Amino acid sequence: MTDGSRGRHLFRSGLVVAELSLALVLLASAGVFVKSLSKLKDVDVGFRPHGLMTAAFALPERQYDTPAKQIAFLNSALDRLSTSPGVESAAAGVPLPFSGFGGSASFQIDGRVSPPGDPGPHGDVRAVSARYFETMGIRLIRGRAFTDQDRLGGQPVAIVDENLARDYWPNQDVIGKRIRNGRNAAWKTIVGVVAPVRHSQVVGEESSGGAVQGSGKGVYYFPLYQENSSAVFLIARTHGEPASLGATIREAVHQVDPSQPVSDLKTMDERITISMGPRRSAVALLSVFAAMALTLAAVGLFGLIRYNVTQRTQEIGVRLAIGASARDVLRMILGESLRLAGLGVLGGLIAAFALTRVLASLLYGVSATDPLTFVAMALLLTLVALMASWIPARRATRVDPLVALRYE
Repeated sequence: MTDGSRGRHLFRSGLVVAELSLALVLLASAGVFVKSLSKLKDVDVGFRPHGLMTAAFALPERQYDTPAKQIAFLNSALDRLSTSPGVESAAAGVPLPFSGFGGSASFQIDGRVSPPGDPGPHGDVRAVSARYFETMGIRLIRGRAFTDQDRLGGQPVAIVDENLARDYWPNQDVIGKRIRNGRNAAWKTIVGVVAPVRHSQVVGEESSGGAVQGSGKGVYYFPLYQENSSAVFLIARTHGEPASLGATIREAVHQVDPSQPVSDLKTMDERITISMGPRRSAVALLSVFAAMALTLAAVGLFGLIRYNVTQRTQEIGVRLAIGASARDVLRMILGESLRLAGLGVLGGLIAAFALTRVLASLLYGVSATDPLTFVAMALLLTLVALMASWIPARRATRVDPLVALRYE
């Protein structure tokens, strides 16, 4: 082999090794992301999403122009919904977890003065009805939940989650403390503490009210019947298929006001699935790229081995003529393929270890350098390389020594 032909051979081999390495990088990355996505199904979001059906409505301001009218409508709709066949419990709230809506605001703590320039305590704010925590499956840690008596004219009350209690009342009993949202608002007595709930993302940083929040951001709840809100989400829990409650929710609302539209009917599982859409899209795109890279690497290796077999026809004929068996020739050709695959796997593993560690923050429940995934993808790449080399290798074993010796 001349220096020029040797150089071209090395160049072609280098290209194939690079393709194999790239394929392994994409395969390993796609593998850890798929494994991470499967782990998200088991994440505790702070409530029980299975069996929940949700819907939204917005009361027209002309017809329902006072809080009393809005509360009367909501109360009647919930009474009908909660007694409907198949409904275990029903409630209302705004904003709802994984609904795409959020809200946060500063609040004041009774007896505590914020230093100059300090915006004061801050948290996400929710307005919910009686039986909301029971219907959602949110754990009540201490105190009590809201009741039907927590309405206009009653004692203003609030409930905080464990994160908010820890942030602003560390090592204290928060029950009985008072907060208010706005300087002119009434002081609300905290009557309960509930478990934290994921609101917009199953894991990682969440966004609420247009701002980024950590997963440990606190939340305070107000009774829906003490607030002014014409747009509300209804939720219903069932032991059966939650999607079947869509018609039930619509009927309960129309029994109160036939002209009132109901929209955004989705099960809570559907809402959570939608929230993971960007992750699923990224995994799907990465998987497509990995499949394309693997295909290109296999085609490249097939072409290289076929070309090399053609170039070495005389050598193969000589080997066969002096007593080499077809198995020896097959071992020689596949050995060359395995050497290229080994170099590709080595380079791909090094690059994959570096890349996936950079992407570690996007993974959940799986190591960025998950050994099982890396080994499985390396074996897959090696298997594909052998399959791509098998046809030209088998063809080499069928070379006629007499014909090969006259081949130019």
